[in-house]
Amino acid sequence: MLGLALGGTLTAQAQSMLRTVSHVAGPTLKSSVEHILKDYPNAFRNVMGAETVSNPEFTEFECTTPPTGAITAHFSKFNTPNGNVVSFEALMFRSEDFKAASAKYKAICNELKRGIINMGKHRPYIMDGTYSQPSEEKGFSETLYALMPSDDVVEKLKIVVTMEFVFPEWDVCIKMYDKGSDTEIMLEDDDDDM
Repeated sequence: MLGLALGGTLTAQAQSMLRTVSHVAGPTLKSSVEHILKDYPNAFRNVMGAETVSNPEFTEFECTTPPTGAITAHFSKFNTPNGNVVSFEALMFRSEDFKAASAKYKAICNELKRGIINMGKHRPYIMDGTYSQPSEEKGFSETLYALMPSDDVVEKLKIVVTMEFVFPEWDVCIKMYDKGSDTEIMLEDDDDDM
């Protein structure tokens, strides 16, 4: 049992136990997403790992620090006339059970909503979005987040939690990308040498 010393401070044994539990538990989903977002101003260059797929349209790279609980996570770097466009996607859950997928989708949305995101040398932001209730008939739901207050650093950044039916299963994903106009997705990386 954790004990308190006089004055309300934790005993040395209790502090040691808490450190052990914290180390074993690892980072939360929010803190691991925050870690990836900190590198957003660098086009995710510092959290992008080895190349896994390459073709004329795009190249995929592993994520060196995937979000906590992710099944897979990768970056896609698209070759476009305007430069290199980079996006991120993490598959967080997969199930044939709509109710199980809905519960996971809602849990991820709840953990990310209104979370404070510290972006390193940039100011802290609040991740804000409106939860979109999933529908089995529709086959696709998404909750879109933005970092507030918006400024030049994050105004185009979109963070999306999606739930989509990909026969025969429901996939729950976290995605990050720059959004220009409705027809343009872009995250330019000025350094073409990766």
